[in-house]
Amino acid sequence: MSEDGKKMTDMQPIRRKTSLLERADARFDLGGPLRRDPAPLRDVTAPRVAPAVPASAAPISAPEPVEAVVQATPVSAPAPIAAPAPAATAVDRSPVPVARATQPAPARRSSTAVQPLDRRILADHALIDPEGGPNALSEEFRIIKRQILKGAPALVHGTRVLVTSAQPDEGKTFTAINLALSLAAERDRSVLLIDGDCARGDVPRRLGLSAGPGLMDLLQNPSLTPAECIIDTDVPGLSLLPAGRASTRDTEYLASDRMTELLAELERDAPDRILLFDSTPLLAASSAGVLAALAGQILVVVRAEVTREAALRDAIGLIGQHPGISLLLNRVRFTPEGRRFGSYYGEGG
Repeated sequence: MSEDGKKMTDMQPIRRKTSLLERADARFDLGGPLRRDPAPLRDVTAPRVAPAVPASAAPISAPEPVEAVVQATPVSAPAPIAAPAPAATAVDRSPVPVARATQPAPARRSSTAVQPLDRRILADHALIDPEGGPNALSEEFRIIKRQILKGAPALVHGTRVLVTSAQPDEGKTFTAINLALSLAAERDRSVLLIDGDCARGDVPRRLGLSAGPGLMDLLQNPSLTPAECIIDTDVPGLSLLPAGRASTRDTEYLASDRMTELLAELERDAPDRILLFDSTPLLAASSAGVLAALAGQILVVVRAEVTREAALRDAIGLIGQHPGISLLLNRVRFTPEGRRFGSYYGEGG
């Protein structure tokens, strides 16, 4: 060998820049600068797997595809593996998406299953039988609901109807339930009976239903949805929203922005729906006055020969100026010459 050739041979390790594969092979004893095992590296989560050759590196010529490069520096996150590249071509440096484990969204409870009304309990409380024929009671409430439906388009929030009274035990819950049953028979309407008497929450018991979370829970827990609280009944068009968990601040919750949003959501979900509230008596709790301000129509139940005029005046005074107030006289006795609804249907026309 000539002197010049020997000099060039001696200088080659200094002038020649080794490839990244060769440097990795020299350091980690990979069995040669090129892997000849055709099986790709599958453990993409190993902390020592690093990105492929940087874009600035020179292309690597190889007689068979290059599958991976292992570097000494650990990485904190899984890195993509370089895709196989044919001989005499550059390694494909396009990153391969790495699947990331994600936490599933918390499961919500589905809407409450349909519950049947207990017909025996309805009869015990002298309530309308949904499958029964016309009688005096059902005809009286047909007259009442016609007035309610007639006034709904002409009033702001006319489909929000509040049933209340001056004092307890004057028949407001009896009226609210019967009115709901009568409204449910409408062909083009549905009704959501809302138990707004948070102190007693007596509506589900009178219908023979099992109550769960309700109105107060929706107001206290914004993550709860109406579908998780509303009870669908076996009477088509009739649903119930129970009062829910009792609170010492029910008036404040009912007066909150959350209550306004909830009513708007209930109306938006079912535009044909009547929202019918059974509230506390006006002179017994302040929450009735708050609900009255949210309702478009107010039905004040007056018990014949029991409700005092002074109490009635005080109760209506708490509502203030309202265009949709009506009085309903309960337990009134008609003279023989008065109304006898229901008898016509049993007399052959």
